[in-house]
Amino acid sequence: MPAVLDADFFIHVSIAGKVNFIAEWYGELYTTEKIYEEVVKKGKGKPGSFEMERLRKEGELNVILQRDDFLLRAFALSKGIDESEASGILVAKNFGLIFLTHDKIARKAAEEEGVEVRGIEIKLLERHRYKLRRRLKV
Repeated sequence: MPAVLDADFFIHVSIAGKVNFIAEWYGELYTTEKIYEEVVKKGKGKPGSFEMERLRKEGELNVILQRDDFLLRAFALSKGIDESEASGILVAKNFGLIFLTHDKIARKAAEEEGVEVRGIEIKLLERHRYKLRRRLKV
């Protein structure tokens, strides 16, 4: 099922080196302009920035522009989350998509809106930790 990527989810998956698997797991991938700006423009040179930009250029990530900043700010304030997270939740809600996040508060806000939420798969993190431990022992 298609999904909306939140910044923290994408950054963690990028650090784990599993960006290429996201499209396989979820099919079509979306993010919002606010999330894209947070990861690629504001986070230039940081984990996830190159990877997200590459996915967009390769056509594997669709970036959605939202125009109603007042609604977005009001929703973010009412839920205690930032505008980028709010934008992802609203897109997921309006288009019936899964919201991928690692943030507990954003997860709760999305679930309150009836949005299906998934976090970083435990197996993915376990594999990443195992690889790190192996590297440290060598």
